[in-house]
Amino acid sequence: MSRTGGSLPMTGLRRRTKYHAVTMPSTTPATTTPSSFWERMQCCVFGETGDTQLIQATKDDKYEDCKGILERDETIINAQDEATKQTALHYAAKEGKLEYVELFLEYKANCNAQDSSGNTPLHLAIENGHLDCSKKIMECNNLQINLTNEAQDSPLHLAAKKGHMQIVDMLLDTRADYNAPDSLGNTLIHLAAAGSHLNTFGKLHQLNADEINAINNHGNTPLHLAAQEGNSDIIDLLHNYNANCNLKNHLGDTALHLAVTGGHFNCFTKIMEFNNLEIDLSNNDCSTSLHCAAKAGFSEMLGHLLDQGADCNAQDKSGDTSLHLAVTKGHLQCCEKLLLCSSLRVNEKNKAKLSPLHTAAKLGQRNACDLILQHSGADIDIKNKANKTPLHFAAHKNYHEVIELLLDKGANWKLRDKRTYMPLHYAAEKGFENSCEHLMKAFKKDKNSKTLKLNLKDMKTPLMLAAKGGHHRCCKKLPLHDINKQDNYENTALFYAVEGDYQKTVSFLLEKSADTTIKSKAGRTVLHQAAKNKADECLSYLLNKQNTRDLLSAKVEKSGFTPLHEAINSEALTCAKMLLEHNASFTETCKGGMTPLHLAAKQGDPGICSLLMSYDETAVNKENERQETPLHMAAMHGCKDACKVLIQRGTHVLAKDKDGRTALHLAADREHEQVLTLLMRRGASPYIKDDSGATPLHLAASKGHLKCCQILVNNAKRLIQEEDEENKLSIDKAFENKHDDVFAFLIKCKKRRKEGQR
Repeated sequence: MSRTGGSLPMTGLRRRTKYHAVTMPSTTPATTTPSSFWERMQCCVFGETGDTQLIQATKDDKYEDCKGILERDETIINAQDEATKQTALHYAAKEGKLEYVELFLEYKANCNAQDSSGNTPLHLAIENGHLDCSKKIMECNNLQINLTNEAQDSPLHLAAKKGHMQIVDMLLDTRADYNAPDSLGNTLIHLAAAGSHLNTFGKLHQLNADEINAINNHGNTPLHLAAQEGNSDIIDLLHNYNANCNLKNHLGDTALHLAVTGGHFNCFTKIMEFNNLEIDLSNNDCSTSLHCAAKAGFSEMLGHLLDQGADCNAQDKSGDTSLHLAVTKGHLQCCEKLLLCSSLRVNEKNKAKLSPLHTAAKLGQRNACDLILQHSGADIDIKNKANKTPLHFAAHKNYHEVIELLLDKGANWKLRDKRTYMPLHYAAEKGFENSCEHLMKAFKKDKNSKTLKLNLKDMKTPLMLAAKGGHHRCCKKLPLHDINKQDNYENTALFYAVEGDYQKTVSFLLEKSADTTIKSKAGRTVLHQAAKNKADECLSYLLNKQNTRDLLSAKVEKSGFTPLHEAINSEALTCAKMLLEHNASFTETCKGGMTPLHLAAKQGDPGICSLLMSYDETAVNKENERQETPLHMAAMHGCKDACKVLIQRGTHVLAKDKDGRTALHLAADREHEQVLTLLMRRGASPYIKDDSGATPLHLAASKGHLKCCQILVNNAKRLIQEEDEENKLSIDKAFENKHDDVFAFLIKCKKRRKEGQR
């Protein structure tokens, strides 16, 4: 039947399948032109590009199919998978299919072909531990034994890393390059050391003794790697081969550092046997092997190092000795061994000026403190750069067991640091009840306790510090004989408790006769303090005490504030309500003749404004010393909501202050556009002039407030014609003050007005 018509006979033909997912590499020779009918039919089915079913047949473990395919066209032997670039030989080697490997090599498969990762068939056979396949491929005469993949691994590297030592031996016998480095700079001797491959290691040494101290990219020698991986047998060999045990890697670590850090005791003891070992070599952090042992808590290694004369006083980059490090981690056995050293400088300070005892106290290491204090040379009151003793640190962190130990051992609890703090001050400030209790025992035992001054530089007492934090339980532990003592601000402990709204602390202090009549340096009473800090609970508690009600009218000297003024100024609505309920004066004025309502309007709090006017309806129009009403204050400070409330309560919108200005003047002058609009809607006249003859427009134009000018002119077009006492228009004010945008706006308005008059 012709190729152009009818159907083809299917006998002996296969359908097009997934085998067509491969293509021939560009180096594959072109096939001869098909001549017979069946050759032409194969071209139709398999394609004329050299595609092959060989790889898929190998994957599917169809040996006879592979043979048949190769018998038909042996030139497709090196066809590669499009995705992986692997040949059939790659797949056979990877799966350990020796029969296939033999078949493909018989058909002269390329044993050096590399896939997309650079792996040859030999790489894949080795990686998967297929000894027979590896051996067969290695018999190829044209094998390039040292080809590397993308990871720079040769077959030899790969065999060593995988631990296939038989393959390694075979490769060495074929003169593979054992000095070639991988991507990390490791040669075969490094890999053998890291993998503890003794036979290979010995063989390599025989081949090239000079490479025994070779370094990789990290500066590690075979000895470093053996120590790091815990391979003591390799270390034995390296010792016999006279490896240099003092070489440092790029981090400055010797093999001894790595053995200690890794906790490899057998390796450690082997390295310690090297005759030329320098035991005190330090790394880039200035840490010796002794530091490493102390930090990790390896007391047995630490003991051996000390026995061999390791320097127990060596300091690392931070100035820490081995004792500092052992203390930090709570490694008591290491501490014990270090403290037995006759040459130990037990009070050595690090760069932070902390001794080991400081460090132990700071971290709450009670047992470590005890061990250090048993040393005859330990200074229990040693100071750091801030003059803090170990007792200061323990008090600051509430390590009361350490405090108890230090006090029992004779620590001086009266010493002060550079802030003039005693340990008791820190405990009180932090609210550490147990620590305060231990320190107060020492205080009470002191024969001079009654005359001893406990105040700080600013005259604060421990009681003040505890009260300031609301630590009422601590207050109960502290001295109360100076409960009414005042600091440099003339505040008492009661003041500080009220300031923080600590009602329980206030209650305790009042029970212990704290004086409520004392005033601070600023002239404030405890009621002022409560109102100022919105201390609702404390204010309520204080107002229910008979002796505090007389303080309702007390005034602060500088501002003239009563507690009610103070509450309003702080926008403390709840406090203001309580004070008014307890008959605080709502008419009393402060400095400048300001009533409570003036202050509320200034703060813009409509809630407080409403509250005050509910007590005194006439307050809405009361004037201060500048003849300003509360509305003036609200307008001046842009408080729209306060203005609304005041207007609703009948304030005089046209009232003038001492300078003849209305609230509208002040809003225009301060550029409060919303207030300006509100006042205009509620009847404020923009034509009223102040004592200088200025309208609100004059003031807005003079300050360059364009939007305010627009609001005013849009609501009162004749304003642009109004003159002040100097016969100046608002446009003149804009020009004089170089407000070009305002000037341009007013010019345009004036022009329109003239055109309208025509």
